[in-house]
Amino acid sequence: MSSASAGSTDPPDLKDLNIYVLKIGKKWYDLGVQLLDKDGPDKLDAIKDNNPKDVETCCTEMFRHWTKNKTDASWKTLIAALKTIGFAVLADEIKRKHCK
Repeated sequence: MSSASAGSTDPPDLKDLNIYVLKIGKKWYDLGVQLLDKDGPDKLDAIKDNNPKDVETCCTEMFRHWTKNKTDASWKTLIAALKTIGFAVLADEIKRKHCK
């Protein structure tokens, strides 16, 4: 399903998520904690250790893990997580672009 017609509960495509990597920046870890729940810290630490000082790759890898391993990976879940970490404007942008 294309991003333009995606519903809020559809799983995001990694190529669509990568558009937001630079906007999330150093907050990728905080977002990952929200999205990955209990397996978050261990996986996020491994991502950070494998990609020191490469925020872009870290965020992309966090998104890759989230979309492949979490059954609740959806635009709706991402929007809620972004709001939790203080990215309400970005959450609203994503909602307008990717949710019906």
